[in-house]
Amino acid sequence: MDMISHILQLDKEAEERINNTVAKCEQEKQEALEQQKQIEQEAEAAAEQTKEQMRAETDKAIEAQTLKVRTKQRTSIKALDDAFEKDHESWENSIFEEIVSVR
Repeated sequence: MDMISHILQLDKEAEERINNTVAKCEQEKQEALEQQKQIEQEAEAAAEQTKEQMRAETDKAIEAQTLKVRTKQRTSIKALDDAFEKDHESWENSIFEEIVSVR
């Protein structure tokens, strides 16, 4: 009977080791899933931050380009206004002379 008791004890110890190993594997699996979730959240946050940074840089570039275009537009309008103020009477007279001289 001593041999049977020893075999039963070994079997019991083996079953406990298996159960402990299974529990440890399950715990490690849960930890790995939590780590994966944390990594995914960090990656999403980093991607969102990069997207916002790129959006801000793009908006800044658009504003700078818009300012250049508006400045150029104002300069062109000012030049046209100056030319009109300087020469509009001679243009009007020239047009009037063309109309009157046509027979």
